[in-house]
Amino acid sequence: MNRLAVILLVSLLPMAVALGAEAKRAPLPDKLVHAKTVYLENRTGDQKLADGVYSQASAWGRWEFVTDRSKADILLVLSYDENSVAFVTAGSATVVGHSAIGSGVGIPVQYYVYLHIADRENGDALWTAKSRIKVGASRTAGTLLSDLKERLLSSGAK
Repeated sequence: MNRLAVILLVSLLPMAVALGAEAKRAPLPDKLVHAKTVYLENRTGDQKLADGVYSQASAWGRWEFVTDRSKADILLVLSYDENSVAFVTAGSATVVGHSAIGSGVGIPVQYYVYLHIADRENGDALWTAKSRIKVGASRTAGTLLSDLKERLLSSGAK
């Protein structure tokens, strides 16, 4: 009997810890929870990513997207990390006798994209999500929005 109790306790403990961790999330800022209008600013140059964020966030039925920044409660800003993780380099050289002339170029490769949400009135940061860039812009958009969606929908506010 004691052995069975220990086995049950050990097998159920990870589930209890996971449930307890879920309840210990920091609350979302009121401005984010109660926002009605949003302005989407795309600083990535990737229109498919912006379209994916717009499409998925619109489907929640929570926010009205506006095209005039001054009419928004909050700003959704898509941007790349300022720090480059790697560089793609290319070069060429011409050899004539004992001399060589060459040129090269280095281009930063962006591995992450960020969704920053800010209060339009004062610029205060309300939320930031980070995602590796995935194949398919809608997958990246979904990763950026998934935790926020879950928290907003579970907050009960509309």
